[in-house]
Formats: sequence, structure tokens, C-alpha cells
Amino acid sequence: MNVRRFYFLWGSSQHREYLKKEGKVKRLNCNYRNWVAPVVIAVLSLQPAAEVLADVFYVADLSRIAEIAPNGATTTFVHEQPGNHLNGVLGMAIDSFGNLYTCNNSDHNIVKITPDGMTSVLFRTTVLAYHLTTDSSNNIYLSEPLDNTILKVDPDGVPSILSREVYRPASLTVDAIGNVYSANWDDTVSKIAPDGTAKTIATGVTNSNGIALAGDGSLYVSSYSGNSVFKIAVDGAVTTFASGLQWPGGMVFGSNGDLYVENGGNISEITPTGIAKTFATGLNNPSGDITVQFVPEPSITILFAGMGIGLICRRRQAR
Repeated sequence: MNVRRFYFLWGSSQHREYLKKEGKVKRLNCNYRNWVAPVVIAVLSLQPAAEVLADVFYVADLSRIAEIAPNGATTTFVHEQPGNHLNGVLGMAIDSFGNLYTCNNSDHNIVKITPDGMTSVLFRTTVLAYHLTTDSSNNIYLSEPLDNTILKVDPDGVPSILSREVYRPASLTVDAIGNVYSANWDDTVSKIAPDGTAKTIATGVTNSNGIALAGDGSLYVSSYSGNSVFKIAVDGAVTTFASGLQWPGGMVFGSNGDLYVENGGNISEITPTGIAKTFATGLNNPSGDITVQFVPEPSITILFAGMGIGLICRRRQAR
């Protein structure tokens, strides 16, 4: 642990001296023989606080990708324009380096966007991709509902087939050990193991349009036509988590545990108890996904503060 201690000494101007090294008190050269001067020492110990995360959100918004600051202020991160390979962004995900990946609704390009807004084609699908997500190793998983296929693309852009056992896979998320969860167009939710084995874990999730994984392993799925968000517990039980929304779409959890949802042209923030409020406005027409980057912010905590009596002594002067 990197802890810094600062010492402040009080005494007369004749006796005051700052410490050169932690725990060392320098002897003063004063005019009195064998004099011992009491001084007050104040100690303030500081250490870096536990990492504080600020959430920066990215939203597919018609002809641009919007960036939303932690306070909800909305700006444009990158516009669609000739030559940058963006063409109706639909699905979107972010890796551990802050690179965004998108799939378009008008072509088969999987586009990589660096933190400074530079774009390049990472991979081309053979059929239209609908949604994508990334894991902790920066592998990309993308759904091809018209082909009943979920692909896995490694960080170098090399694709492989993860599964063809899911009917109409759509919105995707992935857990820490590589299990992929798919909200499907047939109103079911599937779990796909790293070896590609798939099983249905929930049914009756109508018109799903987004999926997010909570820290406790439960899943949240937005229902576009039902104007609600469903919660799927670890045991597969399905309940309504939030209702009264307006065409909810892409979803993502923030570092504070709240769920952020595209909702009627805005972004809503929903607490763990299901209470919704507007987080961000100023969007044109959110047409696809939302993702988030957790950005560390510097912080300092006072570890210890105190005062005490120290002694500063002089050596006996030579005669």
C-alpha cells in the first residue's frame, strides 16, 4: 500500500525543523547547553482511496454514436460519414481497452472504433448480425438470428462458430466464465456454455429487445412491445422488474448497480427496487444498443490524523 505521511512541527523559530526522513528527528543547533525542546508534531497519513468508477455510456443513436457523461450530458462521439464504415449501428459492445465494436443494420461489417474515434472493419459476416457482446478476454460474440448462429470472434478478428443450437438468437450478454446468454426472437432465453452446448433457461419473455447480466447472476430482459423489463432469477423464475416504460431497448448495468435502459428516445436509470428516472436526454432516435465504460477517478482518503509531543535535542556544544 502506498501511504504518504506528512509531518508538521511547531516550536520557536529557533528550534523548528522539518523531518528529512520518516521517523527521524534532526537535532537542532541552538545556543543552550543540553537543552531539550518539546515540540508538537501533527501527523497526516494519506493513501489512495478505493478505486472510484465513473460511468461513460455509449448509445447507438440514428446516424451517430452518442457519448453520455456521468452527469447525463450527451455529446457526439462519432458520426456516420463516408469511409468510416458505420451504416445504421445496431449492436454495440466495448472491450477492456475502451475500443467499441459495432454491427450495422445495412451491411455485414463488424467495425472497431478506437477511443480517439478511428474506425476500421474487424470482420465481415456472411449474414446480417443483430447484436454483439465482449468477454473479459476481449473476445466478441455476435448473433445472426436469420442463420440461427452465434459466432465468437477473437481479438485478432478470427471467427469461429460458438453455437447453432439456438433458434433466432438476438440480444447477447456473457458472464465471467464464458457462458453466453441470448434473448431470442421466439420469446425464450438461452444459456450457451463455452463448448457451444445450449439450453433454454426461461420462456414467456415476449418481444425481447435487450439483455443485461447483474452481479448476482440474474438476467434482465427488455420487452419492446410490453413496455417493461423482466427479471430472470438464477433458478429461472421470471418476474416483472419495471413497467410503464416506452419501447425499452438496449440495457447495461452501471457501476452503482442501477440498470440503464434506452426508453422512448431517452436513457432511463432504474434502481434495484425498480424505480425509474430519466438519466439522459438529447438523443435523436436510439436505434440499437447501449454500453458503458467504467473510468477510474483519482481519490484520496485520510488514513490517520493525529498530534503528539516530540523531542528535539541538541548536542552538548564543544568547549
